[in-house]
Amino acid sequence: EFPVVLGSDLIYYERDAEALVATVLAHLQANPGAEFLLMNRQGRPGLDTVLAALGDAGGTLTTKQFQLVSNWEVTPMILAVFSKKPS
Repeated sequence: EFPVVLGSDLIYYERDAEALVATVLAHLQANPGAEFLLMNRQGRPGLDTVLAALGDAGGTLTTKQFQLVSNWEVTPMILAVFSKKPS
């Protein structure tokens, strides 16, 4: 139904990684050609698990690391884009 699913700070705990990936994959399967975009703080528990599972899911995963700079801090971030070609 939606061509893009955009999420920010979706993973905070390792135990939630499997459910997040299952939800993303179910949406993409039901919506051929859709993309999932995730922006998250680097180093959050579960983030590496989510990225690895998406990378193993048979689609295309690209990531870009960057820094979010404010007057108070510099925050290391990652932008991940995942898509699966329609079968």
